[in-house]
Amino acid sequence: MFIARLLVVSSLSILNALSLHASCCSSSSSLGIGRLLLYERAYLEYATNARFAYGSFNNKGTYSLGLDAQKRSLRLGHEINAMARLAPFLLPFIKIPAHIFISKEEHYSYLGSIAFGFRFVIIPSLNLLSALQLPHRREPLFLSQGLSLDQSFGDVIMTISYALSFDPAIMTRRRYKRGIKHLASLQSTFLINTYNKITLSSIFNYNSSSSVDNKHIKYTSAYDLALSTSYAWSFHSHLSLMLSIGVHIPLSYMGKNTPSELFSQVALRAGIF
Repeated sequence: MFIARLLVVSSLSILNALSLHASCCSSSSSLGIGRLLLYERAYLEYATNARFAYGSFNNKGTYSLGLDAQKRSLRLGHEINAMARLAPFLLPFIKIPAHIFISKEEHYSYLGSIAFGFRFVIIPSLNLLSALQLPHRREPLFLSQGLSLDQSFGDVIMTISYALSFDPAIMTRRRYKRGIKHLASLQSTFLINTYNKITLSSIFNYNSSSSVDNKHIKYTSAYDLALSTSYAWSFHSHLSLMLSIGVHIPLSYMGKNTPSELFSQVALRAGIF
């Protein structure tokens, strides 16, 4: 009986640790969707980021340094994220982005596609993610589904995530259909102390080929592998600051039909108790 109670208490302690210390900021989440800490009712986050493209991969996966003048070389972004707890298992969220593109020949900016959805808590360490990205100007309608699994090893929390996004038109008779996007990630969060933590992430993106009349269009598939690290500092009971840097690996066959970028991000998160 004593052993059974001990196992229950230990399991609850591990689950609480995951809820208290796992990467809470959407900017540090591999799927771009944050989480609420155990004692929070909601959060609001503002993030600004910069991406500098310095090379690209062709359709055979060969890497070359430098970009054509027509291709973008710098991308700036701003994003507002918010999440609330409607029930212990149901956490709705919304993301509002804005983009600025700068190349050697032109620059332009626009409000990005708003996304909203839910994080469903199956158990504290296993979450189901569902989101809808509304169509807007340069970006189509996309539906996303994903799973996120956390496992604690002392002061280290491992997170494995997978998500797919698709245009609902693939289920219709429309002639042109966009490819399905896949994202898989592995994330390690190291808890330095109560106020500081470092996260290492590896993210693999794959976009399958688009098609016309169910025939694949050549050179429309793409993939890339990105590595990043982030540092989070909880300087107030309600406020956290996070800095991130990363790179799309500039090695041949580590990408296809994608630019190779250096990226950085600064995020400020406010929790509501």
